[in-house]
Amino acid sequence: MKSFILAGALCVGLLAPGLSAANPVPVLQDAYTPNPGSVEREDICDALRNHLNRKNQFTIHYLKVKDGGRFRFAFFRGVEMLPTKGGKTKYGDSQILAIAYLDNAAGISGLQKGPDTKWYVVEFARLNDPHEYEAFKKNVKAHIAEDGFPADLIDPGFVD
Repeated sequence: MKSFILAGALCVGLLAPGLSAANPVPVLQDAYTPNPGSVEREDICDALRNHLNRKNQFTIHYLKVKDGGRFRFAFFRGVEMLPTKGGKTKYGDSQILAIAYLDNAAGISGLQKGPDTKWYVVEFARLNDPHEYEAFKKNVKAHIAEDGFPADLIDPGFVD
C-alpha cells in the first residue's frame, strides 16, 4: 500500500523536485522554480519579509532554487506589494533582488514547515538604488567564489 501511495504521489508530482521512490533524499540537481503556493516558495518569501521587517506579499518575476550539498540556494527578483487604503495593494517603487541560503544539514528541512526550516537572506538590493545594486553585484560574485553559490541561479543580466 505504501509503495502504491508513493507511486501515485510521483505520478501527480506531489514529491519535491529531486525526490523519488528510490531516493527519498534530495540530490544535487538542476535549478528549479518552486511552485506557487508551495511551502518552499512561501519560506523564501518569509525570509524576505523578515529581512524587510514587513508582512507584505510579493509579485515574483524570477525565482530559482538549487541544492548545493550542505546548503540550498535561491535567487529572487520581484516587487513588494504595498498596502493601500481600502485594503488593496499596489506595486512597490522598485524591483528587489535577493539571494538566500537554507542550511540543508538536517536533510530535507526545506521541504516541510518546522523550526528547522529557516531561509536566510544574505544579499538584498533595490534596483532603483544604484549603490545597493552595485554592492549586491559585487557581493554575489563573492558568494559564487567563496560559498559555491551556483551562478546558474542568477537571472541573466542582473549580475555580470
